[in-house]
Amino acid sequence: MSEFSLGQRWLSETETDLGLGVVTAVDGRQVSVMFPSTGETRMYAKSDAPLARFVLNEGQEATHADQWRFIVTEAKEHQGLAIYFGEREDSGEEVMVPESQLAHQIDTNPALTRFIAGQADRHDLYLLRMQGQQQLARWQQSPVAGLLGARVNLLAHQCYVASTVANRYHPRVMLADEVGLGKTIEAGMIIKRQHVTGRSQRILIAVPDSLRHQWLVEMKRRFALDFSVFDEARIREAQLDSDNPFSTEQLVIINNKILHDEQWHDALMGAEFDMLVVDEAHHLNDSTPGYEHFAQLAKAIPGLLLLTATPEQEGNEGHFKRLQLLDPDRFNDFSAFEEEQTHYRELADKATELQGEELDELLDEHGTGRVMFRNRRQNVGGFPARQFHPVKLPEPEDDMREPWWLGDPRVTWLIDHIKGNRDDKTLLICHSAKTVNELAEALRVLEGINAAVFHEGMSLLERDRAAEFFADDDNGSPILLCSEIGSEGRNFQFVHQLVLFDLPENPDLLEQRIGRLDRIGQTHDIAIYLPYTEDSDEGILLPWYHTMNAFEQCNPVGRRMYDDFSQQIKKALLSCQPLPKEVLQQSAELHQQLMSEVEAGRDKLQELNACRPEQAESVIAAIEESSDVSTLDEFMTTFWERFGIDIEELDENRVFVKPSEHMRVEAIPGLQEEGMTITFDRTTALNYEDIEFLSWDHPHVQEALN
Repeated sequence: MSEFSLGQRWLSETETDLGLGVVTAVDGRQVSVMFPSTGETRMYAKSDAPLARFVLNEGQEATHADQWRFIVTEAKEHQGLAIYFGEREDSGEEVMVPESQLAHQIDTNPALTRFIAGQADRHDLYLLRMQGQQQLARWQQSPVAGLLGARVNLLAHQCYVASTVANRYHPRVMLADEVGLGKTIEAGMIIKRQHVTGRSQRILIAVPDSLRHQWLVEMKRRFALDFSVFDEARIREAQLDSDNPFSTEQLVIINNKILHDEQWHDALMGAEFDMLVVDEAHHLNDSTPGYEHFAQLAKAIPGLLLLTATPEQEGNEGHFKRLQLLDPDRFNDFSAFEEEQTHYRELADKATELQGEELDELLDEHGTGRVMFRNRRQNVGGFPARQFHPVKLPEPEDDMREPWWLGDPRVTWLIDHIKGNRDDKTLLICHSAKTVNELAEALRVLEGINAAVFHEGMSLLERDRAAEFFADDDNGSPILLCSEIGSEGRNFQFVHQLVLFDLPENPDLLEQRIGRLDRIGQTHDIAIYLPYTEDSDEGILLPWYHTMNAFEQCNPVGRRMYDDFSQQIKKALLSCQPLPKEVLQQSAELHQQLMSEVEAGRDKLQELNACRPEQAESVIAAIEESSDVSTLDEFMTTFWERFGIDIEELDENRVFVKPSEHMRVEAIPGLQEEGMTITFDRTTALNYEDIEFLSWDHPHVQEALN
């Protein structure tokens, strides 16, 4: 590169639209260039400025600042400045034009501009650009683009579901894996692949209020997706910038109550989202106020993902209604749907003999077809054992004391349990936020225990602080008190002690409670404690739950059991009388019968659809091959070096990168101004969740390629 001199004309290699610049200052290691056509000034490091010297050669055409053109016949240099002699095109007059008098705007075609300037890239930059083009083309053609950078273990059932659903043009499915199998991860992988392949650019996620922040963090941390949370205040603020507030962002998370809210219905309908994702979808039913608004939106948006671990929690008809949202043509007659369920056994036997398209056709014609994916824990495996510890307590001597917890033996037992297990965290779940707050008061007053609390009446910030306080090993609370709704969707794999302060009537709710701890990633056996008195509701419900081993193992038929025995249960609880022995016997027999049907029939069809091992393994193999970590590491390291980014190696799997004063461009999207620690290794990324996991999918890598 030539030495810089005042008055020289230079071109910006990275901002060609600025036109022809003039050197206005040369000071130490920096040079200032003013671009008259825009009035902007740039400062560059002299040693690595992305500038091309503009020099005309004999025979070239050029334009004077007064807009007349001339042909160069001779070029000379005087004190670092070029002087051109030539002939005007319009009059043939001989002219002398110092470079300072050249027109400020020239052809903005980057390649032509640089060619005119007689500039060629350094050979290493040319090779880097060639490699970038090749890797970008390779990534664009990959069948697993979008699945490469998920910060997850590559589990067969998750990879199969994600690949199968994400490859559909407008997927409309229910993700209904049993509790703890990672539906959110499957949804995130689907969203990421749909997004990077351009199939779904505008995505709306609707979740219970308590889960909005969790989804925001999961999408960012696991999938490098930047969603925006829209609450009522954010929506009204966005209205100031746009007629439709939901058009101001591409990726949006809302409270699912907004789906039913009439005041936002027209805006949601007009926002033209490509995909709608609804978590805890079992809460959706046509008795909910505003349900018709949600149904209209679900029909209008091309892609629809419904997530629920308990699809039949609200009954078989509610389950059918949700399937109808996904595919109204396939699920148009509830009576016919119920009739199909009586033939699952013979269909399952036939299905095991089929492969490929024949199997697909059978699944499409019967049961839930290919619109529902439900993996079961016993098929996936790798879960800890559950150890149930019922603790029978004496009846309170005086149940009229105020407050109630002064005479409740469960509170006394709980305090002793906390004191005896100070090295182990405990999660307690009960039905209501009111009980949570009263228990927290009891622990504080009676024993000075500062318990973390978590319920639906708290703000997102308050819940996050409570979760952090609980997770802190040094100064945190030994126990987290959760309400039923407040604990939905939250995962506590680092805890292995669960206290059930009361029991829900619905076995699906019990399974959800246990599933807060018993899920993929749990490394310990689960200890489940139930302190109870014989005459309490828990004492009445406990023998019924024992008939289905509901504490010791996952219960896939809990809802159907509840449908059959709910009346007897409500009667027993109302009268404070134990369930009759014949009812318990009937319950045990029905549970055995339903489990046999599950093994042989309906769930067998779902199992065949939910994960096909050979295809799952081929997806995992494709992800591992396409990840090509060594090539990615080499490419990004070279890119950082060539573009003036500082690199500090922390260990063999982690490096720290930070913008320097000598960047070839002002900024690179995805590279944080304060720097960031990154890894290309999946295991390292899982062990250090606060660092960036770079893959060919990652936004920073994509910007580097671009």
